[in-house]
Amino acid sequence: MNQPQMSPFGPHTPVIPGITLLEASAGTGKTYQITNLVLRLIVDNGVRLPRILVVTFTKAATAELKERIRQRLVEAQRAVELGEAAADDALLARFISDANTTATRKIAIRQRLRRAREEFDQALISTIHGFCQRMLQLHAFETGTAFGRTLQTDDSTLLDTIVDDWMTHRLHSAPSALARLLRQGCGVNRTQLRRLVRLAVHDPDLPRLPQTVPITLEEWFDELRALDDIAQAPDSPVQQLTDLVAKRQKAFHGTTYRATSASGRLQTLQQWLSAPSHLPDPSDAWIRWFFASQLRAKATSAVGRTLSEHAFFARLEALVRNGAALATGERIAFVDHAQAAIQAHHRVHDTQSFQDLLRDLDRVLAQPDRGPRLCMAIRSRFDAALIDEFQDTDALQWRIFGQVFGGIGRPAPDHYLYLIGDPKQAIYGFRGANVHVYLNARGEAPLHRRFTMQRNYRSDGPLVAAMNHMMGRAGVFGDTGIDYIPVSAHHPNSRIQFPSDTDPNVSAPLQLVWVDESSLGGAAGTLVGNTLLNTHLASACASNIVGLLTGDVRIGDRAIRAGDCAVLVRGHGQAASVHAALTARGVPAVIASQGQVFHTPEAQSLHRWLQALSSPSNHGLARVLAADPLFAWSAAELPDGQDLDPLSAAHWESWLTTLAGWRVLFQRTGFMASFRAMLDHIPPWSEPPCAVGPRILGTEGGERRMTDFLHIAELLHKQQATTRSSLVGLTSWLERRRLEGHDDTEAAELRLETDEEAVQVVTVHKSKGLQYGVVFAPFLWKDEGGRSHPPVVTADPNDPTQRRLVLSASGPLAEAATERADLDSRQEGVRLLYVALTRARHRCVVYWPGMMGSRDRRVHAPLAAVLHGTHPSDPHASSDRILSAVQRLADDGLEAPDAQLAELRDLARTSALDGVPTVGVQVLAAPDSRIWSPPKEPLERLKARQLDRAVDDGWRRHSYSAITRSDLSRQADDQVDPARALGFDDDGLQGSEHSRPHLSAPSPVSNLAERADVPLAGLPAGADAGTCLHAIFEHVDFRSAHPESLDADALRAVATRQLEQHGFRDEKHADLVVEHFPAVFQTPLAPLLPGHRLCDIHLDDRLDELRFDFPIAGGDAHGRTQEKFSRVTSRALHRALSTRGDHDVVPLEWLNRVAHLGFAPLAGMMTGSIDLVFRVRETAADIGRWF
Repeated sequence: MNQPQMSPFGPHTPVIPGITLLEASAGTGKTYQITNLVLRLIVDNGVRLPRILVVTFTKAATAELKERIRQRLVEAQRAVELGEAAADDALLARFISDANTTATRKIAIRQRLRRAREEFDQALISTIHGFCQRMLQLHAFETGTAFGRTLQTDDSTLLDTIVDDWMTHRLHSAPSALARLLRQGCGVNRTQLRRLVRLAVHDPDLPRLPQTVPITLEEWFDELRALDDIAQAPDSPVQQLTDLVAKRQKAFHGTTYRATSASGRLQTLQQWLSAPSHLPDPSDAWIRWFFASQLRAKATSAVGRTLSEHAFFARLEALVRNGAALATGERIAFVDHAQAAIQAHHRVHDTQSFQDLLRDLDRVLAQPDRGPRLCMAIRSRFDAALIDEFQDTDALQWRIFGQVFGGIGRPAPDHYLYLIGDPKQAIYGFRGANVHVYLNARGEAPLHRRFTMQRNYRSDGPLVAAMNHMMGRAGVFGDTGIDYIPVSAHHPNSRIQFPSDTDPNVSAPLQLVWVDESSLGGAAGTLVGNTLLNTHLASACASNIVGLLTGDVRIGDRAIRAGDCAVLVRGHGQAASVHAALTARGVPAVIASQGQVFHTPEAQSLHRWLQALSSPSNHGLARVLAADPLFAWSAAELPDGQDLDPLSAAHWESWLTTLAGWRVLFQRTGFMASFRAMLDHIPPWSEPPCAVGPRILGTEGGERRMTDFLHIAELLHKQQATTRSSLVGLTSWLERRRLEGHDDTEAAELRLETDEEAVQVVTVHKSKGLQYGVVFAPFLWKDEGGRSHPPVVTADPNDPTQRRLVLSASGPLAEAATERADLDSRQEGVRLLYVALTRARHRCVVYWPGMMGSRDRRVHAPLAAVLHGTHPSDPHASSDRILSAVQRLADDGLEAPDAQLAELRDLARTSALDGVPTVGVQVLAAPDSRIWSPPKEPLERLKARQLDRAVDDGWRRHSYSAITRSDLSRQADDQVDPARALGFDDDGLQGSEHSRPHLSAPSPVSNLAERADVPLAGLPAGADAGTCLHAIFEHVDFRSAHPESLDADALRAVATRQLEQHGFRDEKHADLVVEHFPAVFQTPLAPLLPGHRLCDIHLDDRLDELRFDFPIAGGDAHGRTQEKFSRVTSRALHRALSTRGDHDVVPLEWLNRVAHLGFAPLAGMMTGSIDLVFRVRETAADIGRWF
């Protein structure tokens, strides 16, 4: 489908209000263009940065955008100030030219850029969920949003609970036959239910098809029991039927109803009726034998016709045909239960999900009364919105932005809405992204407001030409409204150099490697198994990488390195095969974020460790743990039930004692402390002595193993801290995570174990947005379609921008949903291919084993559609290249491998640029087992970096504790310690408001009051007691000590809890607090507030431990100006306080001490917390005054 021609977007293209579409291509600098758009809105249009909304779809992309925008602002400000910019930076060159037109214009541009940098932290650059959350919070009254709701970022535990509760509800109370039918016939198992609950909760508003079923499982089962009772009777209709057929009465057609099969049919039916473990297909011959419809059609006598009219056969046929609806009914019931359970959970725990943020905002915007007000309120905050990665949006997200900023349904004439994306890279359908929403939204932008980005800044010119040649043919992306747009290259020449005598076909940047399957042991014209082919290609790819690294190949002025290469895969199994093949050849490789850490051997080891700690009396678990690779006891060192020699017995007793110690440590201080102690453990047999952690690092693959151990430990610690799990609970949680087929949470993805130069093995999905020097793609030949079966989310056939959840287990609805899902999957597969091929900067190597006839599933593979699909002049040319390639294979005789190889060579021949081919075709050679040895590079002599600028060591964060400590130190020693004068303690750490004074120094307030009678003298002395009393003041309700409503029990409860937490467990300490604290609370707050007491202050009128930060001596101007400020000194502080003249408030003796404080001159920020800020109100309606 050819789209109207779009104009290129450049630095001189006007930025005007309304909807504008920027359609990018891979490598065309989409992020760079967004930063330029932000600059142009600020400089050209005068939009302030906080009034520009920038939205993208991941946290990582958000962080990158923030940094890139900040850096671009710095570059622009520097360019305008200095009047010079990079030669290829057309935008900054235009800014400089514009600034030089008049002095007024230059001042305006400089002010706008400076203000943008100052206001940068106020800019809203976030994910779409972050934007919705911010708007709901800022407009809580308009949206009716409850305050303080917690965002639940990981719902895996909640979903597990829902699945387990449902299985318990359905299976445990059901008769054994019904429970078996639920498990085996209706899919009531954890794997299927977890998949279904994910679909159900991602978008609860999705229409569900069907919504009801004709019969419930209980009704169906009751009918089954009734039919079973009939069938077991001696003179049942099925017995009569069997007798007629067995005796050859010719009551029915003999071909279908044979006498030899009669007794077997009856036995099979009776067994199924009494113990139905599965739901038979209505087309199965054995069950159709008893269907009324078939009996009527096959009856050949009056006896047969009479028997066929018996109600049993009609009821049995209806039962079997309705059986297809049972699984559907169970799915409907489970989805209803799951959605209700999730809503109840969020309501009880005051939480919400990411999807709730979108739904809540959309819900209010759609209301006729509140929607327009909220829309205008949000618009009033922003003048422009830039939506990045717009191809990954869905209908709900576009509805929000379209209404607020695009004027869809509500005019927004003065707002800028820029939609930036690349539909060719829409590959996240499994996350709910809908490329049809992008294509529909494209129509909202006028034709003259649709632009493209046609310059590739990533890949070399020859590689760009190869991509234009291969992907630029008709219908590559199917009938989707997506076209390949040819691009030019910023780097016209190849930056990778091969030896001068290299065959041009070999040095071509896009390599198509033909895989001859007959060389793998298969017969001519037949396919080998996928497992064998995957293993072979992983090995061949590793061999090719070794060949590249050992050849005289250079990138720029250096030799190619392992870190320049990446292998793109589709799944974890492929990644593991490639990683193993590379490491076997000595090539360092890492699997980048592929797979789940819970599915590693390290997760199993930690699970065994937790099991052993949970069951200290189970020596079997202790023995299994000792033999685990984590501790690696040998068989000789383990007890075998026989008498142990004294040394072995001592070792075993030490081991059991160690386990008990880890258990106690876990119970006292938590998981992480116990885990760290385990890593520090030195096994008794270790020679030389070596702790567990260092031993793991010293093994082969030790970095990978230790990374996984620490990663799992972090997740376990988070789980315990979040849920306060016990040791048994944490063990069960880890077991569930290990048994799951997949964990969708980002936190569980494997992390890189090293930053060293290594080949990156990464999935195509994870590679999006990244780039690599040389890309190898050995597995793009697979057809990923044909796997979609209900329950499945598919596009509505009448409106593809809308999606629906199809729950039907069989029938026309299920078949249509499967067909649509497969088509969408295969079209997305072509887009995945595009993403994979465009990750390369210099060279891309693709492996293709061809097809063995039109029935081979590879004809549906994306690579087949691109390499062997229709040409513009082909008689079978079609907009859907995937489907037309199948027919073309048969009509053009391309089923033979030789013909396919010839077509590839024809593709390479026509790819020449300036007479040099940009596409090369090679036949895969047998992989070899060469070991790669990295070249020895001379070690660079290291030297310390020299500090060549002056550091302002006077500007720092200060606290009152640090200031008073300086005075205490001066009193203790006439010679002031410079380090302490600057606020550092004996450990070299700067003081804070929580620092303790030196106990040997006299207190500065020791002689301000007589201390003959101290009510709390019975408490232990020391700082801990003071901290405890402070905590009691902070947590107690002052009104509990009011003389008119004294609540000693409430005061005792708070006091006891805080005393115990601080290590004071003697009941007499609580008695002292209850006895003397009321007097404190009932003391008038004179002289400032005579007539008011602490016990009069309501909880709502208190702010405890209010944090503060304020600048001193120009502290807030640090880093932004060269202006010098005077430092704060003790004498200056004395003068400032003396101006009050009220010595009842500021005692004279204390004021005199201030003048002699020994702290160094201060500049920077003063930080701390105010113990209590409270409000005094004369009447209930009075807003009061804060003190």
